[in-house]
Amino acid sequence: MGKNYAVIEFPLEKSVELVPKSWLRKNNTKCLWPLNLRGNNLANAIRRRICPEEDWILLDARLLRSLDDYNHGRRCVESITNI
Repeated sequence: MGKNYAVIEFPLEKSVELVPKSWLRKNNTKCLWPLNLRGNNLANAIRRRICPEEDWILLDARLLRSLDDYNHGRRCVESITNI
């Protein structure tokens, strides 16, 4: 099975998030991000791996880990952010 999700760090924002691999660009150094989605809407977009839209912004990113399971990815993010 392919790796559908990525745990990424947004260095400028000092945050870590789980995103679909399809949101990554430029050799995994950039990530498209939807400014219009928040909370459950954002979580659902990530879980369903929706395609990026034209109005999304491109942020600096650093790939920390690739995973094939959404729930495992959420646990990874939680373990990183709870350090």
